[in-house]
Amino acid sequence: MDIDKIQTVERLFYSIYNNTASLEERYSYYELILEEPCAEHVKNLMEKLLVEEPVVNLQDAGRRANVYASVAQQLGFEQKVKRPFVKMYWAAAAAVLLFVFFGVYQYQQLGQKDPVTLVEQDIAPGNESAVLILEDGQEIVLSAASNGEIANTNGIQISNDNKGQISYHHVGNGVSKSSLNTIKTRNGQCYTIQLADGTKVWLNAASTLQFQTTLEQGGTRQVQLRGEAYFEVAKDAKHPFIVQTDRQTVRVLGTHFNVSAYPNDYAGSTTVLEGRVAVKHKTVEHILNPGQQAVTTSRGTFVVKTDATRAVDWQQGDFALNNIKFEDAMQKIARWYDIDVIYEGNVDKTMLTGGWVSKKQPLSTVLRAIESLDLVRFERKGRTLIVKPYQSR
Repeated sequence: MDIDKIQTVERLFYSIYNNTASLEERYSYYELILEEPCAEHVKNLMEKLLVEEPVVNLQDAGRRANVYASVAQQLGFEQKVKRPFVKMYWAAAAAVLLFVFFGVYQYQQLGQKDPVTLVEQDIAPGNESAVLILEDGQEIVLSAASNGEIANTNGIQISNDNKGQISYHHVGNGVSKSSLNTIKTRNGQCYTIQLADGTKVWLNAASTLQFQTTLEQGGTRQVQLRGEAYFEVAKDAKHPFIVQTDRQTVRVLGTHFNVSAYPNDYAGSTTVLEGRVAVKHKTVEHILNPGQQAVTTSRGTFVVKTDATRAVDWQQGDFALNNIKFEDAMQKIARWYDIDVIYEGNVDKTMLTGGWVSKKQPLSTVLRAIESLDLVRFERKGRTLIVKPYQSR
Protein backbone atom coordinates (compact mmCIF):
# COMPACT_ATOMS: atom_id res chain seq x y z
CA MET A 1 0.00 0.00 0.00
CA ASP A 2 2.80 2.42 0.84
CA ILE A 3 4.48 1.64 -2.48
CA ASP A 4 1.27 2.48 -4.37
CA LYS A 5 0.94 5.76 -2.48
CA ILE A 6 4.58 6.70 -3.06
CA GLN A 7 4.23 6.00 -6.78
CA THR A 8 1.08 8.11 -6.85
CA VAL A 9 2.61 11.02 -4.98
CA GLU A 10 5.61 10.97 -7.32
CA ARG A 11 3.35 11.09 -10.38
CA LEU A 12 1.37 13.97 -8.87
CA PHE A 13 4.52 15.80 -7.84
CA TYR A 14 5.84 15.89 -11.40
CA SER A 15 2.40 16.81 -12.75
CA ILE A 16 2.36 19.80 -10.43
CA TYR A 17 5.95 20.69 -11.24
CA ASN A 18 5.19 20.60 -14.97
CA ASN A 19 1.92 22.53 -14.52
CA THR A 20 -0.28 19.75 -15.90
CA ALA A 21 -2.08 18.77 -12.66
CA SER A 22 -5.81 19.31 -12.32
CA LEU A 23 -7.33 20.81 -9.18
CA GLU A 24 -8.52 17.36 -8.08
CA GLU A 25 -4.98 15.99 -8.49
CA ARG A 26 -3.63 18.81 -6.34
CA TYR A 27 -6.14 18.00 -3.61
CA SER A 28 -5.06 14.35 -3.73
CA TYR A 29 -1.40 15.39 -3.51
CA TYR A 30 -2.03 17.58 -0.45
CA GLU A 31 -3.67 14.68 1.38
CA LEU A 32 -0.98 12.15 0.47
CA ILE A 33 1.94 14.26 1.70
CA LEU A 34 0.46 14.35 5.19
CA GLU A 35 1.70 10.77 5.51
CA GLU A 36 5.30 10.32 6.60
CA PRO A 37 6.54 7.99 3.79
CA CYS A 38 5.05 10.26 1.13
CA ALA A 39 6.45 13.43 2.75
CA GLU A 40 9.91 11.85 2.87
CA HIS A 41 9.64 10.83 -0.78
CA VAL A 42 8.69 14.40 -1.75
CA LYS A 43 11.79 15.62 0.05
CA ASN A 44 13.90 13.22 -2.01
CA LEU A 45 12.23 14.37 -5.22
CA MET A 46 13.01 17.99 -4.33
CA GLU A 47 16.64 17.12 -3.76
CA LYS A 48 16.74 15.27 -7.06
CA LEU A 49 15.55 18.36 -8.88
CA LEU A 50 18.29 20.39 -7.25
CA VAL A 51 21.15 17.89 -7.36
CA GLU A 52 20.74 15.00 -9.75
CA GLU A 53 19.29 16.57 -12.90
CA PRO A 54 22.06 17.39 -15.38
CA VAL A 55 20.66 20.85 -16.06
CA VAL A 56 20.87 21.86 -12.44
CA ASN A 57 23.97 23.64 -11.22
CA LEU A 58 24.05 24.05 -7.45
CA GLN A 59 25.93 27.31 -7.89
CA ASP A 60 23.16 28.64 -10.15
CA ALA A 61 20.92 30.61 -7.80
CA GLY A 62 18.57 31.53 -10.63
CA ARG A 63 17.95 27.87 -11.50
CA ARG A 64 17.16 27.04 -7.89
CA ALA A 65 14.77 29.96 -7.73
CA ASN A 66 13.03 28.70 -10.85
CA VAL A 67 12.65 25.22 -9.35
CA TYR A 68 11.08 26.68 -6.23
CA ALA A 69 8.81 29.06 -8.15
CA SER A 70 7.63 26.34 -10.50
CA VAL A 71 6.59 24.03 -7.67
CA ALA A 72 5.18 26.63 -5.28
CA GLN A 73 3.24 28.59 -7.89
CA GLN A 74 1.72 25.56 -9.55
CA LEU A 75 0.50 24.24 -6.22
CA GLY A 76 -1.63 27.35 -6.01
CA PHE A 77 -1.29 28.07 -2.30
CA GLU A 78 -3.22 31.30 -2.79
CA GLN A 79 -6.41 29.39 -3.66
CA LYS A 80 -9.27 29.47 -1.20
CA VAL A 81 -10.03 25.89 -0.25
CA LYS A 82 -13.76 25.21 -0.30
CA ARG A 83 -14.00 21.47 0.11
CA PRO A 84 -14.57 20.75 3.83
CA PHE A 85 -12.53 17.55 3.92
CA VAL A 86 -9.50 19.39 2.54
CA LYS A 87 -9.76 22.50 4.69
CA MET A 88 -8.66 20.85 7.91
CA TYR A 89 -5.53 19.46 6.26
CA TRP A 90 -4.50 22.41 4.11
CA ALA A 91 -1.98 24.01 6.45
CA ALA A 92 -0.21 20.76 7.25
CA ALA A 93 -0.06 19.62 3.63
CA ALA A 94 1.26 22.90 2.32
CA ALA A 95 3.78 23.09 5.13
CA VAL A 96 5.16 19.66 4.27
CA LEU A 97 6.14 20.84 0.83
CA LEU A 98 7.47 24.23 1.83
CA PHE A 99 9.41 23.17 4.91
CA VAL A 100 10.96 20.33 2.95
CA PHE A 101 11.95 22.63 0.15
CA PHE A 102 13.33 25.38 2.35
CA GLY A 103 15.50 22.81 4.08
CA VAL A 104 17.29 22.32 0.74
CA TYR A 105 16.85 25.56 -1.18
CA GLN A 106 17.02 28.40 1.31
CA TYR A 107 19.88 26.95 3.32
CA GLN A 108 22.01 26.71 0.19
CA GLN A 109 21.04 30.25 -0.78
CA LEU A 110 21.94 31.71 2.59
CA GLY A 111 25.18 29.76 2.67
CA GLN A 112 26.48 31.94 -0.16
CA LYS A 113 25.91 35.22 1.72
CA ASP A 114 28.35 37.11 3.85
CA PRO A 115 28.10 35.52 7.32
CA VAL A 116 28.85 38.86 9.00
CA THR A 117 25.79 40.40 7.37
CA LEU A 118 23.65 37.52 8.60
CA VAL A 119 24.86 37.93 12.17
CA GLU A 120 24.08 41.67 12.12
CA GLN A 121 20.64 41.41 10.52
CA ASP A 122 19.36 38.07 11.66
CA ILE A 123 19.22 35.72 14.63
CA ALA A 124 21.65 32.86 14.19
CA PRO A 125 20.74 29.30 15.17
CA GLY A 126 21.80 27.90 18.52
CA ASN A 127 25.19 26.41 19.29
CA GLU A 128 27.02 23.76 21.29
CA SER A 129 27.42 25.15 24.78
CA ALA A 130 26.45 24.53 28.40
CA VAL A 131 27.49 25.34 31.95
CA LEU A 132 28.95 22.67 34.23
CA ILE A 133 28.32 23.28 37.95
CA LEU A 134 30.53 21.33 40.33
CA GLU A 135 29.49 20.32 43.85
CA ASP A 136 31.43 23.22 45.39
CA GLY A 137 29.49 25.70 43.24
CA GLN A 138 32.24 26.34 40.70
CA GLU A 139 30.78 27.05 37.25
CA ILE A 140 32.60 26.17 34.02
CA VAL A 141 31.36 27.48 30.68
CA LEU A 142 32.03 24.46 28.50
CA SER A 143 32.21 26.25 25.16
CA ALA A 144 35.01 28.39 26.57
CA ALA A 145 36.84 25.61 28.39
CA SER A 146 40.15 24.44 26.98
CA ASN A 147 40.46 20.94 25.54
CA GLY A 148 41.65 18.22 27.88
CA GLU A 149 41.10 17.90 31.61
CA ILE A 150 38.88 20.61 33.08
CA ALA A 151 38.35 19.09 36.54
CA ASN A 152 39.46 16.13 38.65
CA THR A 153 37.40 15.43 41.74
CA ASN A 154 37.73 12.41 43.99
CA GLY A 155 39.07 10.06 41.32
CA ILE A 156 36.73 11.21 38.53
CA GLN A 157 38.36 13.09 35.66
CA ILE A 158 36.20 15.46 33.62
CA SER A 159 37.57 16.14 30.13
CA ASN A 160 36.52 18.45 27.32
CA ASP A 161 37.10 17.77 23.62
CA ASN A 162 36.94 19.95 20.52
CA LYS A 163 33.62 18.48 19.35
CA GLY A 164 31.38 20.02 21.97
CA GLN A 165 31.39 17.08 24.36
CA ILE A 166 32.59 16.39 27.89
CA SER A 167 33.30 12.98 29.35
CA TYR A 168 33.71 11.48 32.81
CA HIS A 169 36.36 8.82 33.50
CA HIS A 170 37.51 6.89 36.56
CA VAL A 171 41.23 7.47 37.13
CA GLY A 172 43.67 5.64 39.39
CA ASN A 173 43.20 2.31 41.13
CA GLY A 174 41.29 3.52 44.15
CA VAL A 175 37.56 3.75 44.74
CA SER A 176 36.17 6.97 43.29
CA LYS A 177 34.20 9.17 45.64
CA SER A 178 31.07 10.58 44.13
CA SER A 179 30.13 14.26 43.96
CA LEU A 180 27.08 16.05 42.60
CA ASN A 181 27.39 17.67 39.15
CA THR A 182 24.86 19.72 37.19
CA ILE A 183 24.93 20.55 33.48
CA LYS A 184 22.64 23.31 32.21
CA THR A 185 21.86 24.55 28.73
CA ARG A 186 20.07 27.80 28.06
CA ASN A 187 17.74 28.61 25.18
CA GLY A 188 19.77 28.33 21.99
CA GLN A 189 22.22 25.80 23.41
CA CYS A 190 22.72 22.03 23.36
CA TYR A 191 25.52 19.77 24.56
CA THR A 192 26.72 16.17 24.61
CA ILE A 193 27.97 14.34 27.71
CA GLN A 194 29.56 10.94 28.18
CA LEU A 195 28.96 9.75 31.73
CA ALA A 196 31.32 7.63 33.79
CA ASP A 197 29.62 4.35 32.79
CA GLY A 198 29.94 5.14 29.06
CA THR A 199 26.35 6.34 28.63
CA LYS A 200 26.02 9.21 26.15
CA VAL A 201 23.51 11.99 26.71
CA TRP A 202 22.51 14.70 24.22
CA LEU A 203 21.03 17.63 26.14
CA ASN A 204 18.57 19.86 24.29
CA ALA A 205 18.04 23.60 24.78
CA ALA A 206 16.80 24.96 28.13
CA SER A 207 17.56 21.69 29.92
CA THR A 208 19.22 20.59 33.16
CA LEU A 209 20.85 17.24 33.92
CA GLN A 210 21.94 16.47 37.49
CA PHE A 211 23.84 13.37 38.60
CA GLN A 212 26.45 11.92 40.90
CA THR A 213 29.79 11.67 39.09
CA THR A 214 30.00 7.92 39.72
CA LEU A 215 26.29 7.60 38.83
CA GLU A 216 25.77 4.77 41.32
CA GLN A 217 23.10 5.23 43.97
CA GLY A 218 21.91 2.19 45.89
CA GLY A 219 22.78 -0.28 43.14
CA THR A 220 21.36 1.85 40.32
CA ARG A 221 22.66 4.54 37.97
CA GLN A 222 20.57 7.68 38.34
CA VAL A 223 20.17 11.11 36.73
CA GLN A 224 17.59 13.86 37.18
CA LEU A 225 16.30 15.72 34.11
CA ARG A 226 14.39 18.92 33.49
CA GLY A 227 13.97 19.70 29.80
CA GLU A 228 14.83 17.22 27.05
CA ALA A 229 17.58 14.69 26.45
CA TYR A 230 18.37 11.74 24.24
CA PHE A 231 20.09 8.80 25.95
CA GLU A 232 22.22 5.96 24.62
CA VAL A 233 22.62 3.94 27.79
CA ALA A 234 25.62 1.68 28.29
CA LYS A 235 24.51 -1.86 29.12
CA ASP A 236 24.94 -2.97 32.72
CA ALA A 237 22.49 -5.64 33.82
CA LYS A 238 23.49 -5.29 37.49
CA HIS A 239 22.90 -1.54 37.64
CA PRO A 240 19.66 -0.30 36.02
CA PHE A 241 19.80 3.22 34.61
CA ILE A 242 17.10 5.55 35.94
CA VAL A 243 16.01 8.95 34.59
CA GLN A 244 13.92 10.89 37.08
CA THR A 245 11.66 13.75 35.87
CA ASP A 246 8.81 15.65 37.50
CA ARG A 247 6.25 13.42 35.77
CA GLN A 248 7.99 10.12 35.01
CA THR A 249 10.54 7.66 36.30
CA VAL A 250 12.24 5.89 33.39
CA ARG A 251 14.10 2.65 34.14
CA VAL A 252 16.29 0.79 31.61
CA LEU A 253 19.20 -1.64 31.42
CA GLY A 254 20.73 -0.51 28.14
CA THR A 255 18.87 1.17 25.31
CA HIS A 256 18.28 4.29 23.20
CA PHE A 257 15.42 6.62 24.13
CA ASN A 258 14.34 10.24 24.31
CA VAL A 259 12.81 12.00 27.32
CA SER A 260 11.00 15.33 27.06
CA ALA A 261 10.22 16.90 30.42
CA TYR A 262 9.94 20.67 30.07
CA PRO A 263 8.16 22.11 33.13
CA ASN A 264 5.90 24.41 31.07
CA ASP A 265 4.80 21.73 28.59
CA TYR A 266 1.34 20.22 28.86
CA ALA A 267 2.77 16.70 28.91
CA GLY A 268 6.02 14.83 29.44
CA SER A 269 7.01 11.97 27.18
CA THR A 270 9.44 9.09 26.75
CA THR A 271 10.05 7.63 23.29
CA VAL A 272 11.93 4.37 22.68
CA LEU A 273 14.18 3.86 19.66
CA GLU A 274 15.94 0.68 20.73
CA GLY A 275 15.51 -1.85 23.55
CA ARG A 276 12.82 -1.78 26.25
CA VAL A 277 12.00 0.92 28.77
CA ALA A 278 9.83 0.93 31.89
CA VAL A 279 8.03 4.22 32.50
CA LYS A 280 6.39 4.81 35.87
CA HIS A 281 4.00 7.57 36.91
CA LYS A 282 2.95 7.44 40.55
CA THR A 283 2.13 3.73 41.05
CA VAL A 284 1.41 2.77 37.42
CA GLU A 285 4.18 1.37 35.23
CA HIS A 286 4.21 0.81 31.46
CA ILE A 287 6.72 -1.22 29.42
CA LEU A 288 7.67 0.39 26.10
CA ASN A 289 9.13 -1.25 23.02
CA PRO A 290 10.77 0.47 20.04
CA GLY A 291 8.37 2.81 18.25
CA GLN A 292 6.28 3.43 21.36
CA GLN A 293 5.88 6.61 23.37
CA ALA A 294 4.56 7.13 26.89
CA VAL A 295 2.85 10.49 27.33
CA THR A 296 2.12 11.67 30.87
CA THR A 297 -0.27 14.49 31.76
CA SER A 298 -2.08 15.41 34.97
CA ARG A 299 -4.63 12.73 34.06
CA GLY A 300 -2.11 9.91 33.88
CA THR A 301 0.00 8.08 31.29
CA PHE A 302 -1.03 6.62 27.95
CA VAL A 303 1.11 4.72 25.44
CA VAL A 304 0.95 5.33 21.69
CA LYS A 305 2.73 4.11 18.58
CA THR A 306 4.91 6.75 16.96
CA ASP A 307 7.68 7.38 14.48
CA ALA A 308 10.43 7.41 17.09
CA THR A 309 12.88 9.23 14.83
CA ARG A 310 10.68 12.32 14.98
CA ALA A 311 11.28 12.54 18.73
CA VAL A 312 15.02 12.93 18.16
CA ASP A 313 14.83 15.37 15.25
CA TRP A 314 16.58 18.01 17.37
CA GLN A 315 19.46 15.64 18.09
CA GLN A 316 19.88 15.01 14.35
CA GLY A 317 19.92 18.75 13.56
CA ASP A 318 16.36 19.19 12.27
CA PHE A 319 12.90 20.28 13.29
CA ALA A 320 10.36 17.58 12.35
CA LEU A 321 7.05 19.42 12.42
CA ASN A 322 4.64 16.95 10.82
CA ASN A 323 1.20 16.94 12.41
CA ILE A 324 2.04 18.91 15.54
CA LYS A 325 0.21 21.96 16.83
CA PHE A 326 1.40 25.33 15.60
CA GLU A 327 1.96 26.53 19.17
CA ASP A 328 4.16 23.49 19.93
CA ALA A 329 6.15 24.05 16.73
CA MET A 330 6.73 27.70 17.67
CA GLN A 331 7.83 26.65 21.16
CA LYS A 332 10.53 24.40 19.63
CA ILE A 333 11.68 27.28 17.47
CA ALA A 334 11.65 29.72 20.39
CA ARG A 335 13.91 27.51 22.51
CA TRP A 336 16.46 27.02 19.75
CA TYR A 337 16.66 30.65 18.65
CA ASP A 338 16.32 32.07 22.18
CA ILE A 339 13.30 34.23 21.40
CA ASP A 340 10.01 35.04 23.09
CA VAL A 341 6.83 34.38 21.10
CA ILE A 342 3.61 36.33 21.64
CA TYR A 343 0.36 36.12 19.70
CA GLU A 344 -1.89 38.92 18.47
CA GLY A 345 -5.34 38.55 17.00
CA ASN A 346 -7.15 35.30 16.31
CA VAL A 347 -4.19 33.08 15.45
CA ASP A 348 -5.22 29.42 15.53
CA LYS A 349 -2.59 27.94 17.84
CA THR A 350 -4.00 24.43 17.41
CA MET A 351 -3.71 24.21 13.60
CA LEU A 352 -1.44 21.43 12.40
CA THR A 353 1.97 22.18 10.96
CA GLY A 354 4.08 19.84 8.92
CA GLY A 355 7.35 19.13 7.23
CA TRP A 356 11.02 19.46 8.02
CA VAL A 357 13.49 22.32 8.37
CA SER A 358 17.15 22.36 9.29
CA LYS A 359 18.16 23.82 12.66
CA LYS A 360 21.30 25.20 11.04
CA GLN A 361 19.40 27.95 9.27
CA PRO A 362 19.02 31.50 10.62
CA LEU A 363 15.65 32.45 12.08
CA SER A 364 14.50 34.51 9.10
CA THR A 365 14.63 31.46 6.80
CA VAL A 366 12.38 29.44 9.09
CA LEU A 367 9.93 32.32 9.43
CA ARG A 368 9.80 32.92 5.67
CA ALA A 369 8.95 29.26 5.15
CA ILE A 370 6.04 29.49 7.57
CA GLU A 371 4.82 32.81 6.17
CA SER A 372 4.75 31.29 2.69
CA LEU A 373 1.63 29.38 3.75
CA ASP A 374 -0.32 32.66 4.01
CA LEU A 375 -1.72 31.65 7.41
CA VAL A 376 0.27 33.87 9.75
CA ARG A 377 2.62 36.84 9.59
CA PHE A 378 5.58 37.60 11.85
CA GLU A 379 6.94 40.83 13.26
CA ARG A 380 10.22 40.74 15.16
CA LYS A 381 11.33 43.31 17.69
CA GLY A 382 14.74 42.29 18.96
CA ARG A 383 14.25 38.82 20.44
CA THR A 384 10.48 39.11 20.69
CA LEU A 385 8.52 37.52 17.86
CA ILE A 386 4.94 38.65 17.33
CA VAL A 387 2.65 36.20 15.52
CA LYS A 388 -0.33 37.73 13.72
CA PRO A 389 -3.07 36.23 11.54
CA TYR A 390 -2.43 36.56 7.84
CA GLN A 391 -5.31 38.96 7.16
CA SER A 392 -3.98 41.48 9.72
CA ARG A 393 -1.15 42.52 7.41
